[in-house]
Amino acid sequence: AEPLYLSTLETRRRELGPDHPATLTSANSLAGIYQTTGRYAEAEPLYLSTLETSRRELGPDHPDTLTSANNLAGIYETTGRFAEARALLQPLESSARNLPEGHEVRKAILDALQRIREAASNAQG
Repeated sequence: AEPLYLSTLETRRRELGPDHPATLTSANSLAGIYQTTGRYAEAEPLYLSTLETSRRELGPDHPDTLTSANNLAGIYETTGRFAEARALLQPLESSARNLPEGHEVRKAILDALQRIREAASNAQG
C-alpha cells in the first residue's frame, strides 16, 4: 500500500499543490501507514507538516485539522510522550465538543484525551 500512497501524494502535490485538502488527506494517509507499521520517526514530521498546513489553510477548528492533531497526538501517546499529546489536544477539547454529538472526530478527540489522561496518571503513580 505504501507505494500507492506515495504515488498518490506526489501526484496530488504536483497537480493540486501542497496545501490542497486532498493533498493533506494523502499526507495523513501515508503517515498513517508509517504509524501502523511502527515507523514513528517517519510519521511524526508528516503529521506535523499536515497539521501546520491544515491550521493555516482550513482553520484551527476544522474537522480535518482536528483529525491531524489527533493523529499526531497518537504518535506522542504511542511513544509515551503523554504531556506532549495532552498539550496538543487539550486546547482542542472545546472545538471537538462543538462538533455534533456522534461526529467521529468529536469522539476521536475526546476518547484520545481520556486515554492520555489515564495513561499519564498511571505513569505517574
